[in-house]
Amino acid sequence: MGSGWLTALSALVSAAAIATYSLLLSVPAVRNQPEGYVAAFAIATVIAGLAVALGRRWYAWTALILSLVLLLGGATFNFVLARIPQTQTTLREGERPPDFTLPDETGTPVPLAALLSPAAVSGASAPKGVLLVFSMYAGCRACNSEYRGIQQHLAEFTAMGVRPVVISIDSPDVSRTLSREAGYTFTFLSDPSLTVIRRYDVAHGDAARPAEFLLDSNGVVRWRNLTTSMFVRARPEQMLEAIRTLH
Repeated sequence: MGSGWLTALSALVSAAAIATYSLLLSVPAVRNQPEGYVAAFAIATVIAGLAVALGRRWYAWTALILSLVLLLGGATFNFVLARIPQTQTTLREGERPPDFTLPDETGTPVPLAALLSPAAVSGASAPKGVLLVFSMYAGCRACNSEYRGIQQHLAEFTAMGVRPVVISIDSPDVSRTLSREAGYTFTFLSDPSLTVIRRYDVAHGDAARPAEFLLDSNGVVRWRNLTTSMFVRARPEQMLEAIRTLH
């Protein structure tokens, strides 16, 4: 295989990695494994390096430099900039979380007690609790990937007696627009001042770090998930598995 073919292959691998990750970000297996496309950039770099070794043509050098930039940029973004420090939240399994009241998409104040009431999960034969999903903001693609997963499995959540509720810094208007445009039918609560987000020890900068807390019908934390990356989120299957442990 000549230098030209190797150069083209290197560019193809890099382009495929970018396109695949962008198009399949909503797929949990892709979203939760950013190492995959960073590894693809490493492969493209090796191929471009072989092309340079064979021919030392300008296009081979261009491919090598480009793939190196993508490799370093992807690694820095995913493993440095996207990392979230593992906070030692005081809210642990077996404890009761702080009470709160936040406005929903319509601006109506919703207390935690209302989310835990049997009437909060319509159609459920045995209401078991609420899943609090702390999220960043409406424009976050990884957040929307998690929302789509919840929406796709919403009937299962309902059948198991648990109501998913997203808490973010978005205003009710922003959450209402997002729900309407994306087709989300579960509840969004607004905490632009980060008051509740800080009470739950999940503040990260000026937003909430992605996190999930499963509360049983008595308001006790039975499961929690704190990611260390902006892109890695709990899969619907993980959430449903945690719900199955509720009595």
